[in-house]
Amino acid sequence: MKFGLFDWLDDTGRDLGETYEQRLRMLELADKRGYYCYHVAEHHATPLSMLPSPNLFLAAASQRTSRIRLGVLAYLLPFYQPLRLLEEIAMMDQLSKGRLEVGLSRGASQFEMASYSVSAENSRAMFNEERGVDSLAGVPGTQRRLCTASGAQCRNRVEHAGALSY
Repeated sequence: MKFGLFDWLDDTGRDLGETYEQRLRMLELADKRGYYCYHVAEHHATPLSMLPSPNLFLAAASQRTSRIRLGVLAYLLPFYQPLRLLEEIAMMDQLSKGRLEVGLSRGASQFEMASYSVSAENSRAMFNEERGVDSLAGVPGTQRRLCTASGAQCRNRVEHAGALSY
């Protein structure tokens, strides 16, 4: 049996720097104790999460840990520019030495969607469009290649990005 941690850094009233540092120390301990994974929720414009950029936090965690798998549950795809997210995921996979886990979502909170000017009606189409950018879910396993073969395409928000390799 494997054990993992699921977290959201909600507003505790503490200084944010102190909160981030406390969580990073917790992750160092979880890594030493053999926990399998750490997943953090993505929320915006709500006290449910004080992480406006989960990737930045996981990048810091990846440098302070060596075994524990790290991931965002889940990237809210309609809130991202597709190619930028692909690049960040590829970079995170490199920084974590292949320990990145990826969860994808279109989001559910209309309040959060409104903060990004995304309508609930458009979120499904945006999610499906971005999910299809050259098999986003398969990117971390490739580690060195991003958007091979046909290149990345996203008709509505990215005209043609071409092939990228890292």
